[in-house]
Amino acid sequence: MLFNTENNQSRQYLGEVKVWQSVLEKYRCKNALLKERLSQSILTIDDLSLIEDAEQFQLTFINYEQIIDLLRHDMSLILKNTDKENDDNIADLQKIVYSIGKDISKMLVECDDMKKQVEQFISRTKYYGRLVV
Repeated sequence: MLFNTENNQSRQYLGEVKVWQSVLEKYRCKNALLKERLSQSILTIDDLSLIEDAEQFQLTFINYEQIIDLLRHDMSLILKNTDKENDDNIADLQKIVYSIGKDISKMLVECDDMKKQVEQFISRTKYYGRLVV
């Protein structure tokens, strides 16, 4: 078997994959809500530079959504392939989980940074009385 699920180590790694899936789903939902708030904040903005900033944020959201979808897909494949016969061993699962975990951790830091920037942008639009909610 590729990754014997009876093995404690493989169960640990598979558990990590499931945790990462859950974390990514939460971030996907948070980003969707924040994207909606951003959309609402720009409804009556008449300053072109603010609209351009908002468009940049929207593009960044789209990129993160694509990354999240790809990572979730990769993790689904890992879980699906744990029962397939193969010559690989637990070390391969460890490398894969470590690599995906590193990618996810980096992306989550970037998402949190972007969230702060979007929150500041939304606050700015509120301050100038341009927020419609």
